[in-house]
Amino acid sequence: MNVQGKNRSGVGNRMLPGLLLATVLLSSWGCAHGVKEASVHRPDAQVPAEYAAQMAHVRGAEKLSENLGIELLALRQTAAGHMLDLRYTVVDPAAATRLLGEHSRLEVFLVDKATGQTAEIPTTMLGQLRTKTAGLRTSRIYYVLFRNPGQVVHTGSQVEIHFGDVVVDNVPVL
Repeated sequence: MNVQGKNRSGVGNRMLPGLLLATVLLSSWGCAHGVKEASVHRPDAQVPAEYAAQMAHVRGAEKLSENLGIELLALRQTAAGHMLDLRYTVVDPAAATRLLGEHSRLEVFLVDKATGQTAEIPTTMLGQLRTKTAGLRTSRIYYVLFRNPGQVVHTGSQVEIHFGDVVVDNVPVL
């Protein structure tokens, strides 16, 4: 404790009981309302009908399913337009290991068809902002986040997504 009555984290001693109470209340509320984990798990992994209709015009989706064992669900803007969020599900866990395996080095990026701008996956201290896991399941929804510098790619844009040598064309940003 330092001279000013604060602990090492900078939180005053008078605030600690309130913070502790808030933590306990939020934890008990989450347990009471069935909040168990933050991962996306949908046993049916169905896509809303409006997304499925728009994703039906994607060229190369069959190659994606055959070669990488995944099916695209949606591509949307997130983080106030500064990032793009690609969601997909696994249809063949053995094939999807090439993309989602813990040691996957498959290069993934997208290109805006209107401007030619390339959007890459940001890398943090913990690695790339995409799902990589050993236990692949068909009932889970996986993600890849792309940078969107200048917010060039927006709702209604058409992009092509490169998964290594597999290119998926006419992917709409929903």
